[in-house]
Amino acid sequence: KRRPLGQTGFEASPLVFGCGAALMFRRHDALLDAAFDAGINVFDVGHRAYYRNAEDNLAPFLARRRDDIFLISKGLVGLDLTPNENVSVAQARDGAKAWQKRLDESLGALGVGQVDAYYVMAANNPGLIESDEILAAAERAKQAGKMRFLGLSTHQNQQRVLEAAMKTGQYGLAMIAVTPAGWYDWESKGIAKDTEPMAKLQPFLARLRETGI
Repeated sequence: KRRPLGQTGFEASPLVFGCGAALMFRRHDALLDAAFDAGINVFDVGHRAYYRNAEDNLAPFLARRRDDIFLISKGLVGLDLTPNENVSVAQARDGAKAWQKRLDESLGALGVGQVDAYYVMAANNPGLIESDEILAAAERAKQAGKMRFLGLSTHQNQQRVLEAAMKTGQYGLAMIAVTPAGWYDWESKGIAKDTEPMAKLQPFLARLRETGI
């Protein structure tokens, strides 16, 4: 089966192969090929600052399959921000610079000139997500042909982060930590306090999709 991946124009498999943990320590080409042969055509990985050698270990597979898949990677901004902290211009500038540097390093490790999407990884602060500095860094990367779409992954304070992303109109994809019981909180390793169950979150998720994310 295939379905449109947001507004990217790509017809994607409903399942995404998460390469980070699987490839941190060694290559697993047979596993990647089995997933591809079974129909998975979206592969997600991340920068070595968190996922160690995953990008390097994905590179040989990409050398053979790059034109047939949608490739996602992601990088941390290198800031220790709390979910509700006010982000200064200087902090946002430093975060954008670190994120852009990690994009370049990811491209080198993957052995590609462009990823289909690069995410702001583990986003928990809405102020950073909607900062002019991050958005400008992403636009520069697009203009340079290093990435096609900006995205984010979020595992804490998800609803506010996604509200900020919608406000900008610049994010095309989001990886969200959610379960049938509601938002999952990475810090507590459990269901977020005061979350609504997924069934009641559906109107919000529908609005997210309607904005193109």
